[in-house]
Amino acid sequence: MRDRTAEIGNGQGPTPQYFEERRKYTRFATCAVPAKVQIDEKPEWLTAHVVDVSTAGIRLSLAECLPEGACITVRFNDIIAIGQVRYTQPARDVFYVGVQLKDALRVV
Repeated sequence: MRDRTAEIGNGQGPTPQYFEERRKYTRFATCAVPAKVQIDEKPEWLTAHVVDVSTAGIRLSLAECLPEGACITVRFNDIIAIGQVRYTQPARDVFYVGVQLKDALRVV
């Protein structure tokens, strides 16, 4: 088996050429847009920030871990989005959460 240690990198800087982007849709970075997150229709809302968005997903940063597979509602700006947690990744004092969108609407 081929040793890929040098190709993987350390998570700092550009991704090595060995890896290709697998997402269908381009992600657009945001300036940490404030958001509220509700898990599985529970009554409480958690504070979050939208880190980036695409046609099919959102990446959030939160102070707590969300369970993979959980259905969540995300409210930010004038958007209400419904989706499913695909992953949660710890990073220092926050968790990054990838959400696959099921539906989104603009409230006017």
